[in-house]
Amino acid sequence: MEPANGKQQPERETVEEAPEEDASSGAADEQEKSTSRELLELLARLRKRFEPLGKDLVQWLQAEARLREFEIRERFRLTVTRIVLIALAVIPALTAWIFLNVTLWRASGELTGMGWVPPLTVTVLNGLVALILLSRVDRMQL
Repeated sequence: MEPANGKQQPERETVEEAPEEDASSGAADEQEKSTSRELLELLARLRKRFEPLGKDLVQWLQAEARLREFEIRERFRLTVTRIVLIALAVIPALTAWIFLNVTLWRASGELTGMGWVPPLTVTVLNGLVALILLSRVDRMQL
């Protein structure tokens, strides 16, 4: 076919390029395969060598976790025991303190006629006890 302007276009040559068979590409593929194989063998040897270490590490971590759990339980048990013992000591002491204050108030009230002396007496004595306790609080270990 000729174009409309009457000029003939040159024919295009289509040349298909054949894949080049290079001797070096086959050698490179073989070298990559051998390198990959060597790396896999190396990884397998390393896994065999460090597998016992991994098991030991896991066992150690599990033992540490059990130890921490035991320590937390023991600390909790000890804390609860201390709280109970303090409560068992404080409740009777507080009851005795209140009884002593009421008794002192009534005794001083009968002697002085229930004026301003009983509350002042109880307040002063409680203040003295508080000062004594505060001066010794740094020596106390709860």
